Amino acid sequence: MAIDEYTGRAPATRDTDAVHLDAAGCALMADQTVDAQLASLTAERVHAVTAETKIKARASVARLINADPREIAILPSGSLAWFQALTSIPIRAGQTILVSSSEFFVNYIALLRYAKNRPLALQRIPDDHYGRSSSEQLTKILGSHVGLVCVTHMSNNSGSLNPIHEIAKICRTRNVPLLVDACQTVGQVPLDMKEIFCDYLVGTGRKFLRAPRGTAFLYAKKTSLTNWPTIIDYPTARLDQSLAPMTRVSDAAIYELGEQNLVALAGLKAAADSAMELDSTVIWRQINDISLLVRDCLRSLPLILHEHGPESGAIVTFHSKEIDSQEIISRLADRHIFVGSARRRSTPLDQCSNERDLVRISPHYYNTREEIMNLHEELGRILYRF
Repeated sequence: MAIDEYTGRAPATRDTDAVHLDAAGCALMADQTVDAQLASLTAERVHAVTAETKIKARASVARLINADPREIAILPSGSLAWFQALTSIPIRAGQTILVSSSEFFVNYIALLRYAKNRPLALQRIPDDHYGRSSSEQLTKILGSHVGLVCVTHMSNNSGSLNPIHEIAKICRTRNVPLLVDACQTVGQVPLDMKEIFCDYLVGTGRKFLRAPRGTAFLYAKKTSLTNWPTIIDYPTARLDQSLAPMTRVSDAAIYELGEQNLVALAGLKAAADSAMELDSTVIWRQINDISLLVRDCLRSLPLILHEHGPESGAIVTFHSKEIDSQEIISRLADRHIFVGSARRRSTPLDQCSNERDLVRISPHYYNTREEIMNLHEELGRILYRF
């Protein structure tokens, strides 16, 4: 069953000519997500919203990715969730961290600083001929000297998918922890922690999950909950009778901050519930279909597409030899078509993406064929300077 393009569209966009094609930046929230936040905000006028909201959000996220709620931590950003996981992983001084070439620059900066202070070595996982992290090469270089493998599930610059199931299997066989950045795949690609078997996975709310800004989560496998992260806040921080810190780790709540926006978390819960109701496989199929249409339309124009791998998601990037990418983005906005950009060096280890800014189109299931054809027509007018 296909998803009606109006299913869950934000009311403010239904009766306008605006075309939103930047889900990789921030997708449109669904009606039920907006309503859940308004109800929570209204409730706060009468009485304080309780921490029960956070517990319910954990449970909904856990259902979405087939995990135990005790393995879920709710945080205000994917970058913070990723850093909290990194600093809790027991890596010995002198060991190596393997990194995918599609690692986001914020993560990479954190790795550089972390490695310098330990000290640790950083090594890029070689790519296969598609530009994805090579499972074959990973098998060859993954030894006892490796303390962690960091992989981004979907490239921010091309939409290509790293073979995360294969990588997780290799890491599990060698008993090396795996940290996955799934910020661009949560809400887009079906994720099942019982099948992926990674140690840590980070997701954000505002992108394809269609949750509010300022919401993210960290999945930490039960058997990986052995150490405290760098930032410890009052929900889980404890002192024993001698005023020494208690080091018992019971669940992923150790990663959370004490102060959280419970109104936004009500929206996160609603968004996760909505994704479950629509079915992640149906969502993935519809997003994939609309993305293929985007790629087909772009191939008919004088543009250079950045495509890698046999499987790609709803991130389509390109540039023009004649017109600067930022100018194309601005001209499309003048025509009420809103797309994003993949900035130069946003993935510093990906040599293909470091030459220039790219125009990034990231549709969602709420986008229509008519909107994509409109994009094609307006791009043609810009490129041919009509």
